[in-house]
This record gives sequence, structure tokens and C-alpha cells, in this order.
Amino acid sequence: MKLNGGVNMGNTVAESLAAALRRHGVRDVFGQSLPSLFFLATPEQSIRQVVYRAENAGGAMADGYARVTGRVGVVAAQNGPAATLLVPPLSEAFKASVPVLAIVQEVPRPTRDRNAFQELDHVKLFSACAKAVHRLDDPARVDDYVDAAMTEAASGRPGPVVLLVPKDVLAEPVPVASTRRAQYGHFPLDRYVPGPDQIKQVAELLATARRPLVVAGGSVHGSGAAPELAELQQLASIPVATTAMGKGAVDETQPLSVGVIGYAMGVNGATCQSRPVRRHHRRNRTTAPAYALVVDSARSCPKRACRKNPSATGITFNSSSSTVQ
Repeated sequence: MKLNGGVNMGNTVAESLAAALRRHGVRDVFGQSLPSLFFLATPEQSIRQVVYRAENAGGAMADGYARVTGRVGVVAAQNGPAATLLVPPLSEAFKASVPVLAIVQEVPRPTRDRNAFQELDHVKLFSACAKAVHRLDDPARVDDYVDAAMTEAASGRPGPVVLLVPKDVLAEPVPVASTRRAQYGHFPLDRYVPGPDQIKQVAELLATARRPLVVAGGSVHGSGAAPELAELQQLASIPVATTAMGKGAVDETQPLSVGVIGYAMGVNGATCQSRPVRRHHRRNRTTAPAYALVVDSARSCPKRACRKNPSATGITFNSSSSTVQ
């Protein structure tokens, strides 16, 4: 395919960028008209452009797409004020551990740092709400940067990554055709599995606990472990509470489901009925030890609960970590 002026799209960064994303399993990209060279190249890779009204909506769409499909959500935007609208959704994805790749067009390299139209320092803009911010200046390294961005977004604790691409770079030829086959577009990319001894430790603690409790967080959804958790709840007759991010991990109409705990446990909160249970535990903590199995992201801190209740034992069992504490 050729654009006006005879530029062969098969040899450009835009085409290579689209091909690299397709290699990682990307089928949909949320975006408007820019980067235009990129979106002109995506149909050749069977990548669908899903249009949004504003960039903040596009970022939220990519976030939701990732949560539902288990794949890295991709959103594209132009530079300047439009790019600033990606900060809120990327911040949400960052705190909620959702992998999102944001492709942001920048001003051409010759006009960088010359107060070009709608030029902003995107590195500083996104540094607080993304795991990494990369700038693609070298046409020969398209695959390097796309592979790195996908790996960073989907591995460890998932989160958003920003790839900045200057407008003039998108039209430049790629010197060497790609031969890569690696696919990193799904998450969690590096799933950890606890060892048999750790699983045995958890099972023994639950079996011997007088008042076992499961606190399920967002990692249950991220790992696709909701059916297993529901089975554990039913077979072992263990009450299950959820964090806000873990809501829906179990059937909340089930008699053993506590509901959302934490800040939602106010007097008029949806789980206000849980408050007497907490008071009961505090009143009897010296005679009846309580064990809590916490299934959540790395943000959980069962030791905090143990400080409030010295008789409680916290167990962290994460999708992003094999550590049992």
C-alpha cells in the first residue's frame, strides 16, 4: 500500500508497529485519527480501530478490554492536551494492576524542544501513572520497543506502559524485516505457582482454624480463579469477603458470602452487617485464634490485620507472587 508521495507502507515504522502488535495478539486498538500513519497500516494486519469520543474514554475502554479478555489493552492518542486525557485512565490501570499499552504520537524530531504545536514533555507527564515510558526514535528498533512494552505491561504486577512515537519516525523505512515470533500480549505473563509445601501449609491452616475467613481481591479475577474459589467456599464451608476490586469473585447471595469489606463497612454501608462479626472477633480473640486467607494483589498487607488482632494469622496468596506469609 502506498500513501501520497509514494511512501511504501510495507517498509515503514507504522507498518512494522502494526505488525508487531498483531504478533502479540492485538486485534483491537482504541483511537481516533492519530497517529494517522499507524491507523492506515492496521487494516493490513486485521487490527480493528475502535473509535472513542475522548482520550479519557479510550483509556477506560482499553482498561475494560484488558480485564474482560485477559489481553493487553491498546489505546492510541495524539500529542499535547489530548495525551493529558490519558492520565486518569492510566492512573486507574496503574493502581488496579491492569495492563494497558498507550501509543502516543509526538511532534517530529526536528521540532522537538522548539515549542512546536501542542508539544509537551510526555515522559514527565506519564512517569507517575505508568510502569515505563519509552520513546521510539530508531526505526530499526520497532520490535525491541514493542516487545519491551508488552512484557512490562503484562509481567510482574501488570500495569500501563506508554510508547511515544514521533510523527516523522512513523513514515521512515525499517532497514531489516522482522523475523520474531514471540507473543507477550496476554497476562499474567509470568504466572507464579506456589510449591506443594506452601499449598499444604495453607490447607492445614484452614483445616485447623476455628474461624477461617477468605478475603478475596482483584487478583482472583486477574487469574481467572473465581470458579476455584467458589468451590473452596462450598466444600470447606468457609466465609468469603471481598475487597472492592474483588467484588463478584463469589456469589454474594450465597449464605457464606460476607460481601465487600473495608471502607464499605460503615453504619449505612452495604456490608454493615459484618460489623458485629468484627466486634465478636475482638471480644474473643484471646481464647479463639482466627486465621485469614488473603487472596489479593501485592498491595494487600495481612500483617496490618494481625497488628489489630494479635490472634489472627494472615496468609498472602497472590497471582503475582508465590510467597505465602
